[in-house]
This record gives sequence, structure tokens and C-alpha cells, in this order.
Amino acid sequence: MPKTDAKKIQRELSAGNCYPLYWIYGPETFLIRETSSLIEKELRQSAPDLVVELLDGGHTVGDLIERLQSFSLFGAKKLVIVRSAHEIKNLDALAGFLGPAASIAELPAVAILISKDLDARKKFSKLLLEKAAVVECPEIRDDDKETWIGYLAKRRELNLSASQVGRLRTLDPWSLDLVSQELEKLSLYLLSSPQGRETLENDPLLSSDVREGGAEAFIDAFFQRQRSVSLEYASQFANQTEETLPLLGLLAWNVRHLIARPARLNPYLAQKFSRWTRHWDPSDLQRLHHRLSQIDFATKQKPLHPLGLWTGLVLEFCQ
Repeated sequence: MPKTDAKKIQRELSAGNCYPLYWIYGPETFLIRETSSLIEKELRQSAPDLVVELLDGGHTVGDLIERLQSFSLFGAKKLVIVRSAHEIKNLDALAGFLGPAASIAELPAVAILISKDLDARKKFSKLLLEKAAVVECPEIRDDDKETWIGYLAKRRELNLSASQVGRLRTLDPWSLDLVSQELEKLSLYLLSSPQGRETLENDPLLSSDVREGGAEAFIDAFFQRQRSVSLEYASQFANQTEETLPLLGLLAWNVRHLIARPARLNPYLAQKFSRWTRHWDPSDLQRLHHRLSQIDFATKQKPLHPLGLWTGLVLEFCQ
């Protein structure tokens, strides 16, 4: 079948149908785990005595076939999950196990093969696309990051401020796993905090974020090229390296998007960029991007006069 996604898989499984083999691949390991867990959870609804066996790329295709063909104790249905499936040679031997979705009750075993990619040049990849359920878990697009941050925060019943969302959006390297880990830190902090869920002001998760009225206000004033307001905020954080490095990341992220001007933006970003773009031309943005790289390097070298760096930035670009 063509490439599918988790929602379609869930609908099929809820209807009592399952593919003999699922090939899940891509760099977003969080999505891979979620999809694999979804399949296992839905299978257990129909087969509570489901037996789960784990293999990895160090096994041979013969080992995998043996697991799929062998009967589990008392005839229970079997789910075989294979990590690093791309490392297994001669996967063509699995051709006989591929096929369309069938009733879960009719399948003695189901395989989930997790891979880093799907090599379209290989004959077996073409067979997968024709006869198996193939799920791609790609990197999250920049325009979708806020949506995912909101989704993961909601799962933990967290209400994030705009500055905290902005901080999470510009994590580098960025992945759903990393965002999930950071939100987990925040959740644990709130459980142990005397204030409980009353405040997020001092949470260690985003301690590197300039507080509300700091990062967001500075960025908004700076991109509107308001000199006096930008200088006022810069004086509050310029000497705190743990504050300025994440802020540089936020600035650089916004500059890249102002330069690229993507057509697809969520309403929150679209409103901000619409307000800012009238103050900048492409040559100024390119120059600012270069200047931010210089400040980032200087900050990491522990400059003697960090306030001078930020004051110079504001004076140069906020006329």
C-alpha cells in the first residue's frame, strides 16, 4: 500500500484489521515509539495474551523468520519488534510474509520493523510499498513545532507562556524527544515546587530563558527597531551568559524565518512577522544574521564586556 500514518493505522486496527508487517522509519524516534506503541496497544485490545518479542539488527533474517513462524505458548498471538532493521541482510526473504491487511484474528504473528530509512533503490523497498504498511517519521517542520510543543505540553497538563514556547521551539538540536524530556523536567519541578502549578517563573527547565517581559519583550522591541526599549531590556540580561545564549538562538531563528518568509505559518507567528517585516529589508536581515553569529562566538569566548556587545547590536540595528 502507499505510505500510511498513525491515524490510518489506528482506524484499521480499531476496525479489527492488521497488516502482517509494518515498516516504520525516519529520524523522529519519538514518533516511531508512539506508532509502535499504538500498534501494540490496539493489538492487545483484540488479543490480551499478546506475546511481544524484541530483536535487533544483530540478528539474521533467518532469526526473524523463525520467530514469526514459531508458535508461542498456548497459541497466543505474537508481535515481533525489530530495531535497526536496516542492518539485517537479505530482507527479501520476508517477501512471503508481506500482504494486505487482514483480520487480526487470522494473523498468528505481526512484525514491526524499525529502520533509519527506506532505500527506494532496493527491490525489497518496492515490495514494502506495495504490500506492507509503511510509516515515515520525518523531522518536524519548523512551522509545525509550536503545534507539537502544545500537544506534548497538554499531555502533561502544562500551560506554557509564549516565551517558554519560543525557547522550546529553538532548541538545537531539535527533536520531539528533547522537547518531551524538557517538559518532563518542568513537570517534575512543578510537582516538587511549593507553588505547585501556580507559577512557572523560576522553573529550572527554562531557567536559561529570559523571563516574561524579558526575552519576548526584547525580541519584539528589537525587531520593531525600538532603540530605547531594546537597550533597557538588554541591560537586564547582557551580563548573564545563561540568559544570552538561548536568546541569541531565538533571535537567529526569527531572522532565518524573516529572510525565508515561509508561506505556511501559524497565526501567532504570522502576526508577529507581519508586524516586523515592514521595519527590515533583506540586506539588513542578512547583515544581522552575520552579526548574531559573531556575538554568539564572542559570548562563548567569555567576553570582557558582554553589555557592550548587546548595546552595540542595538545601536547598530535600531536606528
